[in-house]
Amino acid sequence: KHFEVTRVECKAGYDARQALKRVANEKKNAKHVGRSLAKIAHSNPFAVFHVILSQIESYDNMIQPIVESFGFMTPLALDVLSYMLPLQLADLSRHKLQDDGITITHWFQYLAHFTGVFYRGYPQTELRPLIDFLLVRLEAGGSLELLVFNELLARMGGCEVLEDISDSQIGGLAGGET
Repeated sequence: KHFEVTRVECKAGYDARQALKRVANEKKNAKHVGRSLAKIAHSNPFAVFHVILSQIESYDNMIQPIVESFGFMTPLALDVLSYMLPLQLADLSRHKLQDDGITITHWFQYLAHFTGVFYRGYPQTELRPLIDFLLVRLEAGGSLELLVFNELLARMGGCEVLEDISDSQIGGLAGGET
């Protein structure tokens, strides 16, 4: 890359990290922080969203404030984020299961949760590439991508998945004989 391009990307990443510190610390200035984050992302969305997604993968409590701060982003910036989500999910250098082989890693859980919350808050954002990516991964035998589908359906559709429900709970949810 050219030196100036690399320098501008680094500056945008630094500014995004500084703005994200304010997102986590100051709930009352969410509108101001959202505007500054949108201003930074307008010129270099890839660098900014890379920082945002790496923060989300580490801290699940930042998901809701970050999604709320996207209110000032342009539709093009949100489409760039929808392009970057499958890229993050497709990263083969990172394991989706922990060392025990049973438990799903936190970064994948947090990213799936963010995906559901993001598309619920901004349904006009392009969803087709993510769905296509998930279907290709499922056809290839990757069953962990069902977690992303689960979050999308739970958040966007309002369908909550009930696992291991007893007969008495089913009867209680059915509403009785009348």
